Amino acid sequence: MKTFHENPQSRIRSRTLSTEPSSETPSEGTADPTYSLKSEDIELQTWGVDDTINRPNNRQRHSNLIGRIFSGPQHPEDLPPRFHNLFLQRLDELPLQVSRLVSRKVKASIILVYCLVWILCLRSILYPYLSEAPYLSSEETPILSFSCGKEDSIWQGGNDKCGLDGQDCRHKINDEIIIRCPALCDIGSKSYAAIDVGDESIKYRNFYVGGGKDEDYGRDTTLPYRSDSFPCGAAVHAGLISPTFGGCARLQFLGPQYGFTEAASAHSSMGDSIEFDSFFPDSFRFIPNTDGQCKHCRDPRVAVTIINIILGLPLIYLSINGQVAFWFTCITGFWTIVLTFDPPILIDPSDPVNLPELISLGLERFLPLCFMLLVIWKFISITTLSQPSSQIGKSLIWYPLFWVGMLNNVTFDRLPVDRLTMSDIRAMPGAITTAIILLLFTILCVFLQGYQLWKAGRIRTYLIGYPLLTAFLLFLSKIPGLQLRIHHYIIGLIFLPGTRTKGMTAYLFQGVLLGLLVNGVARWGFASIAETDESLFRDDSAGRIDAPIFSAYTKENTSVSWYEDNEIQADTNPATSAVFYSLLINDIETYRGPNSTVSIDRLAESDAEFGSLLSSSLKYNEGEVKLYLRVSRLGRKDEKRSAYSKALVVNYVSGNELTGELLGESDYRG
Repeated sequence: MKTFHENPQSRIRSRTLSTEPSSETPSEGTADPTYSLKSEDIELQTWGVDDTINRPNNRQRHSNLIGRIFSGPQHPEDLPPRFHNLFLQRLDELPLQVSRLVSRKVKASIILVYCLVWILCLRSILYPYLSEAPYLSSEETPILSFSCGKEDSIWQGGNDKCGLDGQDCRHKINDEIIIRCPALCDIGSKSYAAIDVGDESIKYRNFYVGGGKDEDYGRDTTLPYRSDSFPCGAAVHAGLISPTFGGCARLQFLGPQYGFTEAASAHSSMGDSIEFDSFFPDSFRFIPNTDGQCKHCRDPRVAVTIINIILGLPLIYLSINGQVAFWFTCITGFWTIVLTFDPPILIDPSDPVNLPELISLGLERFLPLCFMLLVIWKFISITTLSQPSSQIGKSLIWYPLFWVGMLNNVTFDRLPVDRLTMSDIRAMPGAITTAIILLLFTILCVFLQGYQLWKAGRIRTYLIGYPLLTAFLLFLSKIPGLQLRIHHYIIGLIFLPGTRTKGMTAYLFQGVLLGLLVNGVARWGFASIAETDESLFRDDSAGRIDAPIFSAYTKENTSVSWYEDNEIQADTNPATSAVFYSLLINDIETYRGPNSTVSIDRLAESDAEFGSLLSSSLKYNEGEVKLYLRVSRLGRKDEKRSAYSKALVVNYVSGNELTGELLGESDYRG
């Protein structure tokens, strides 16, 4: 046996060697594990050049850390939530115990009967609203179904869309109609495209001008609203229609008005109306229904949604393998959005093709969505929802948060963020702060779920895949003429793969993301991830070529002039001119032609409608009226049109005296 002192190059590797003599003597030819060393046996050696200590340097430490992050823990685990309370434990295990006692055929029969009762219940509530036209019981006055926003049958649009002097949109004085409005018009009556009102451009705000309760005529009568106001939003503002259940209201046209005052809203979820201190050629007010009762006016969307949520809960709780829960929840949520809670087209039962068209559109989006959901189930949700899992976690966390994402129009849409584009975030008040908070919250959620993926030993794929996805999105954002658009369903598609675990965070995040995905497809379809700049303008005239600029006004002949800050020059010959101009006065087109100088007095003489309005307004306002002028450049056939300019405010005084001022710089040109 070779002793330690016989090999000078040997190194002591054991820290348990004793210097005391051993009580036992090993047999020859065998290694003695208890062989002990005496102090005189140890010979100190000097280290040679090749005898360096093998200590890891910084690079090796970093490499080991990265390797550990990629590979995960030595013993991966991915366990569903567990409860320490005995009652919750038994409640969590109850569905599994019941499932063992019931055969598959009995389960299928119970589910079939349950769904049949569910469908019949919904049909009795929803079908009359979708298929039977509303009416007034005491007369044959038609009831028109309106959306919450702009209504072309009342006012076709802003700026020049109603023709000279608004002739294409004006109504006969004292004409009456009854309108049916859907639920949720407190949020649905916001304008997401800028609308000119005097020297303001209204955007991201409920759009109704003037109005409010008229205390002299009773509680169901209002003061006049400007006719370009959103009628359903105005009815909710006046307190005549419920923002939760919708309803019907009688509307009466009043003709020209010479001022519209700001009025407080009857509901705290809506803002005050917009003030306008000059004349407008058309208006309306709401008056009470004197006789009879409106039928099929109440919107059942809230009741239907509550029923679907409640009746879906037992299926989620009792579904052991998770597949039944997943498909029933997604299918129910999709058709809830399409048919009632946020339908992609206006529901108008007086139109016989409206309901078939709605169902057809739903099926067009539903079939591709089913394939997408199948992939999500096979590769993501099966891990979270199948056994072993927590029935309480699925029922009280995953399922409610699915509906939070599903009902996006009353949850996330109420945040002050419109679209995730830099132009919209900068334009909407409060959007920058909200976007920063959402970004920080998203980063926190990513780290929390990333840790669960690491614990489960699945982090490697995501550390490779998500940087590649980020690079692809950055590439799309740099394509000239296109803007990256992260729609609801795309948010779900991006983050859902990262929820492939069984822990509490997977229940939290997967439910919301799946709801956003199904909601986005049901409401908006498979919109493109990259859209053209022009498609993002909505009805805004801003974003086109620059508008002309007001340069001067002349008191002697009440003329206003403008010029273009580019090389295009207007030809003064109407027969050969390639450039026309559109002049708005009080948000109504009053002049269209090639001239870049226009006299207000001459306009009043040559245009009887405008002259009559101006004259009546001067009498109403004791000889002085404020005018708001904007101008736009048009091509011969409205091609290459510009934005409308900032407003020129003119105090027009009877006696042919004109004073005015050009507004300072503003954030938006309407």
